[in-house]
Amino acid sequence: MREAYQDVEHFTRALLPERSENDEYLFPLGQLPEQLLLCCQDLFKLTDGLKMLGESILNDLTERTAKEDVVRLHRAILTTSRMVGYLENMAKLWRLATLEQTSKAPVSKWLTRRYDKKQSHLYLHCAGIRVSEQLTQLLWKNIPHVVITSATLRSLNSFSRIQELTGLSEHFDDRFYYLVIAFYT
Repeated sequence: MREAYQDVEHFTRALLPERSENDEYLFPLGQLPEQLLLCCQDLFKLTDGLKMLGESILNDLTERTAKEDVVRLHRAILTTSRMVGYLENMAKLWRLATLEQTSKAPVSKWLTRRYDKKQSHLYLHCAGIRVSEQLTQLLWKNIPHVVITSATLRSLNSFSRIQELTGLSEHFDDRFYYLVIAFYT
């Protein structure tokens, strides 16, 4: 597992070097480089396995309530529960990182750098882009013409998802434009 994390660190530091002017790297079209994708797949399998092991330990601890010192047992259950929660969240991250789509929605992926105590830390973020339901409720049912400003709609440099979900098409004179906004410059 340590080797997989070291490989991820190596690949991400190459994409967002320490002395880079930017503190963010957006993966084009939400696609990871092949080597990084393989590392994420490995980390998902390993993390998910650890999570299942933690759940087994937690189940065993909860069955021992009458046999052991309750205070120590309760402390062990809390610690194990926190660990299982952490592993569950990490497994979700690695799983999302390996997917191109979730529920037919594209997955946007990006790296950010933050500094803590003069030390650089890289964070991988993944999020499914699901704005269609909100747009349907807020806009399409209420007004015939719309101007939308959203970084999310453009995060993968394509309007294909919103065209698919709304039934709009450039072939029928529906137009899609984006404007450069302050936090992209």
